[in-house]
Amino acid sequence: MEYIMAEAVANGKESMIPEARPWYSEIDIMEFLGHEPGVVYGTLHYYTFDGQKKTSSGTWRSNIDYTADFHVYALEWEPDSMRWYIDDQLIHSTTSGIPHTPHYLILNTAVGGRWPGNPDSTTVFPQYHDIDYVKIYRR
Repeated sequence: MEYIMAEAVANGKESMIPEARPWYSEIDIMEFLGHEPGVVYGTLHYYTFDGQKKTSSGTWRSNIDYTADFHVYALEWEPDSMRWYIDDQLIHSTTSGIPHTPHYLILNTAVGGRWPGNPDSTTVFPQYHDIDYVKIYRR
């Protein structure tokens, strides 16, 4: 399966990977752009059964500098819904595209690429992304 997946990715055909595979969608528990210290994103990227790429995303804007201290980011993933939180504050929820297969969960500081764009002279390096712990449980 790893060969099939690598070949599909190399040929730009990720959507041909069977739906039951976890990499067919992506769950970002939190995503952070270094140049926006008061903004946090929670996102589900997925494909519909007919191959349409979809995104369900929440953006939390605050006057808090999230780089200055640790925060609690949470994802509640139910069979029919997903909810994202930061410090017990709901930032996004969706009932669309809910995956029913195991997934990698992503906590990310984005640098480069189409979003947020390539680093320039204002980009601070090195970037740090310190995680104290990750707790996963099932109800």
